[in-house]
Amino acid sequence: FNCYIKLKDWGMSAPIGSVGCRVVDSEGYRATVRYVGPVIGAKNPDEIWFGVEWDVPTRGKHNGSSVDSKTGTLHRYFDCAPGSGSFIKPSKVEYGRTFVEALHDRYVSLDAPSVAEPDTKLPNAFVSTSKGNQKSIEFVGEEKIRKRQQIANVTTVTVRSDTVCTMGAGIGDIASHLLEIDLQDNLISSWAEIGKLGSEVPNLGVLLLHSNKMEPFTEVLSAGMPGGCFSNLRVLALNSCGITSWASVQLLEPHLPIIEELFLAGNALTDLPRLKAEQNYQDATGAMPSALLKVSGFPTLRLLDISCCGLDEWSQVMVFKQLPALQELLLDSNPLSDVTGPEDGDFVKLQRFSLSNTGLSSWKDVNTLALYPGLRILRLSQIPLFVGRGSSEVRPEVIARVKQLVFFNGSQITPRERGEAEKNYCRLVLYDAVTRCEEKERLEMHEHNVLSPPSEPPAAASALVATVFAGAASGAVNSGFTPAVAAMVDVELHPRFAELMTVFGADLAPPSRSTAGPANLAAELVSVTLRNLSFSSNGSLEPMSKRLPRSLLVSKLQLLVKQLFGLDPRLQQLSMRVHRDAPPTLLDDEKSSLQYYGVTDGAEIFINEAKG
Repeated sequence: FNCYIKLKDWGMSAPIGSVGCRVVDSEGYRATVRYVGPVIGAKNPDEIWFGVEWDVPTRGKHNGSSVDSKTGTLHRYFDCAPGSGSFIKPSKVEYGRTFVEALHDRYVSLDAPSVAEPDTKLPNAFVSTSKGNQKSIEFVGEEKIRKRQQIANVTTVTVRSDTVCTMGAGIGDIASHLLEIDLQDNLISSWAEIGKLGSEVPNLGVLLLHSNKMEPFTEVLSAGMPGGCFSNLRVLALNSCGITSWASVQLLEPHLPIIEELFLAGNALTDLPRLKAEQNYQDATGAMPSALLKVSGFPTLRLLDISCCGLDEWSQVMVFKQLPALQELLLDSNPLSDVTGPEDGDFVKLQRFSLSNTGLSSWKDVNTLALYPGLRILRLSQIPLFVGRGSSEVRPEVIARVKQLVFFNGSQITPRERGEAEKNYCRLVLYDAVTRCEEKERLEMHEHNVLSPPSEPPAAASALVATVFAGAASGAVNSGFTPAVAAMVDVELHPRFAELMTVFGADLAPPSRSTAGPANLAAELVSVTLRNLSFSSNGSLEPMSKRLPRSLLVSKLQLLVKQLFGLDPRLQQLSMRVHRDAPPTLLDDEKSSLQYYGVTDGAEIFINEAKG
């Protein structure tokens, strides 16, 4: 069954009611026709109905089936998700229009009737004055605007959220000069129509087709595409187009000889190989290994966006490792739970990963990303690993762990920021190691009923600090990292720690008691600015400069703040910023010194009131 409408002004007829075509109802809801014919239970058994699958899955009433009220028999006409199917009369939907029509509506001819009247006033258009009078609206410069609005004068056109379903006759006559076309969110479903557009607009370089529910691209359709139809296409966007396999994308490859950017987000690439799941299936069933999909061609592809495509194993990412020109790989909103490293020859030109809103939950995954030698740009946010952590805590640690990173979450990493991040990272790792060492030794001492003075750390913790700093002072990367130290400093979790300590160890080492004296005391003093941001304090809100020793403990600093600003230590939340480019660091350990937190001359200490 086929319906036909007259495409006004263009003298041609087009089938509009066949299975697979796109329609829109009077409320703007869009659907794909999945069945055309009679339906059991209708008053007129010969009446023709459309069985449609709505884009909004809650718009319908069933899953493509109907029950015969007389016999109770279930009749299935098409398959769709429960609640997304409906049977509607063909007269209740619209079938769209041609791209040619849309262009003529948007780009009016010079001899078309003017919108404004001869005196430049718009008919029936007024504004009310403060006195309640009406003042006409004038439209000045209509002729100048119209001259600039001629399609012959533009190279980029946008027809979004319209009802374009076909290209129409004569598209080459009015659009052959175009370089960029945006047809997002229309009613296009036919690859033949897209091929027609490409062949009649030979210099087309950018084509955006987001949210058009395209038919599956098959070998038959590929063979029928006009030769050279996309010979100049550099950017193709197919986000949320109903694509269900990479195999269909692979069939497009011969038609995209110079493609540079390919956007496929929001599609279901179900055939990308899941090696872990495949192995588990083979182990459970004894089945023979199946042939794995391979990605080939695309010699010029520089950017690939496969965000929100259902990838849940890194093996699905690795199928793209041999793309020779790939520099940017966007993987956002995929349920990926871990990362595996590359082998020689993998992703040789890759510079950018985007992995926001994925399932990564371990710092080991960040360490693994650092194994991709070309990685310079990383987007990583809204992942389980970062839950409960602010950007001022996350950003420095990512920077410290990924040595080659230049941009993180859209912001450039300056040399100064990197240096401070790596220093702070060393402090955190060492603090964690010493804390665990103290806890372990105190537990052992408790088991043997041995007591140590409460003001002194256990001997093993002190020895650990001395050993690590001795290794740092020697300048050798692994010097000082004995098995005992390695057991406390998890080198697998912190693979850069030994390297960084050789660079920053001398800056982080505690002052030696043997160097005490006036000269060394003066050298230990730093100038800081105390900024009181607490309105509950009794002190001044004006900044106050002080010279403080680097070895000053946070607990002593709290007492100084109480003396200067009248804020009880229990109510204080202190943070420090060593320079304007750095985020503030919380001074949250009373037993640590300012040197531990990396205090420098010119640092600012912020005094806030603790919440709760």
